[in-house]
Amino acid sequence: MTYKKFILKEDIINQITKEVKLAKGTIFDSVDGTYQILPDLNLNTEEIINNELFDEYIDIITTEVPNEDDVIRNWRIQLDIKTKKSNLKIIEDKIREIINNL
Repeated sequence: MTYKKFILKEDIINQITKEVKLAKGTIFDSVDGTYQILPDLNLNTEEIINNELFDEYIDIITTEVPNEDDVIRNWRIQLDIKTKKSNLKIIEDKIREIINNL
């Protein structure tokens, strides 16, 4: 099973020493559904999803495309988003509208 990665949205600072314990942008990965945030703090998947300090981290895979501006080809664009099913058609329509105007 593959678990989601999460990214820290803001620094975690020690309130006494004012030192940064964890820097904004730190990425957390899991192999068993438990994320080790600090040596003495582990969160499970549900806890990290419900914690406002974290966002889901999305890996973006890119492939270099040869510079052939005048060649028309079929291209596949994949976009993973988190939304309600009712909003999906609206998003699709907006994307198609933008593409048709190109």
